[in-house]
Amino acid sequence: MKALMVSMLAMVSLAAHAQRTDAVEKLLELGKDSVVRLAIARLGEAGFADIAPDQFDWLKVQTDGHDVRVIFDRSIQYFPMNTFVVHTATVELVSTAVGWMPYGEPKDPFAPIHLYEYTAADREVIAMVLSVQDWQHDEIALMIAEENDSYLITESTGSGETVYRWHKTSGALSEEGHGEFAPDDFDDGFREVDWEKIKTSNK
Repeated sequence: MKALMVSMLAMVSLAAHAQRTDAVEKLLELGKDSVVRLAIARLGEAGFADIAPDQFDWLKVQTDGHDVRVIFDRSIQYFPMNTFVVHTATVELVSTAVGWMPYGEPKDPFAPIHLYEYTAADREVIAMVLSVQDWQHDEIALMIAEENDSYLITESTGSGETVYRWHKTSGALSEEGHGEFAPDDFDDGFREVDWEKIKTSNK
């Protein structure tokens, strides 16, 4: 999932371990909460509506020294059939670039973009998928896409992805494929911000 967001943005860092620019330093000195608020404001400018940090269980701030990236993400994403869905968004505050991962076609392409809100029926599907087998891994991400007679489940970890098909009628779960990530497959130089280190350096 994180890999997909990076490929959506199609951005490459100029220098993975360069010194931070003045613009990045000023942003990081504001602290994480303020940086996230700025990113939400930028999403609003880009057409998003009613975005709040508590809608995401994966919210990360990264930098490559030239920009500050805020990733709004969900570890479990469900995609019902025939529905326009947005679960994730990414903002880069220096370049002001905004990326998101849409699924399906919006009824009105000019309407504000809303994060998909799960219905009670959606939550039942997610609960059933979670009960099928033990999905517990570090940094696991599950993407569940509804099809006519089954659900396609993509389990992503830091090292690779496995795709399963869970059949609606029989309840059978089968593995469709597996792929490993090379260590630098999606490395664009951005790293998680160490806020404790920033606090120390500002004293």
